[in-house]
Amino acid sequence: MFVIVLSLISLPVMAKAPEPACALGLREGGKAEQARVRRVIDGDTLILSDGRHVRLIGVNTPELGRQGRPDQPLAREARDAVLGFIADRPVKLIWGRDSRDDHGRYLAHVYSRSGESLEASLLARGLAWHVAVPPNLSSADCFAGLERKARAARLGVWREYQPVPVQALTEGGYQRLTGRVESLVFAGAWWINFDGPFSAVIYPEYQKNFDRRTLSDMKGRQVQLAGWVYRSPSGSPKPWRLKLETPYALGD
Repeated sequence: MFVIVLSLISLPVMAKAPEPACALGLREGGKAEQARVRRVIDGDTLILSDGRHVRLIGVNTPELGRQGRPDQPLAREARDAVLGFIADRPVKLIWGRDSRDDHGRYLAHVYSRSGESLEASLLARGLAWHVAVPPNLSSADCFAGLERKARAARLGVWREYQPVPVQALTEGGYQRLTGRVESLVFAGAWWINFDGPFSAVIYPEYQKNFDRRTLSDMKGRQVQLAGWVYRSPSGSPKPWRLKLETPYALGD
């Protein structure tokens, strides 16, 4: 189990006021920009007034229904929370160190004028899951802490969604999974094989983020993990796969 600990320090009366929750994104390293939002696509994607699509860093929210599929639970609540946060006011964007995703969307932290983090607000209310994608990790510890609190209080997604047993996998996409670790293979890529049709893989560029001994200790244990599930290449003994990039994706 990987545990990320946040320390709370009592400040003297005359000390500098603490930053707003998860304001570490302000130091992500990217440029800051003020912008207006033209449209809220869903809880984690916006369209700016100039047409740029922005994906929020560090969170994933339930999907709104498209192409005949129904809304996922709490998808509209997440979108409405974003609409309420923006309230037709300009927002501050801090672009990520990696500023575009594979779909061409811009990656950014979004803040109100007062410095409140939109991502932190969603996580604290249980309307989003924390996702940590390198190299945009400046707020990852803070986001993980907010997620733990929402999970402990069974808020939002932590009440509506239960982990999917790996034996029951039937489709891809973002999922929280649970299963027993059957074996581990430390080769060029590191493989965590579960007792079902599923493996998690850590490619060489991400192995520095993990402790090999801690991973080895997972053998035989029931483990939760989260991320985007996809089909393995044809002929693979484990037809479903998930790429691990940081320990934040692993849970109890």
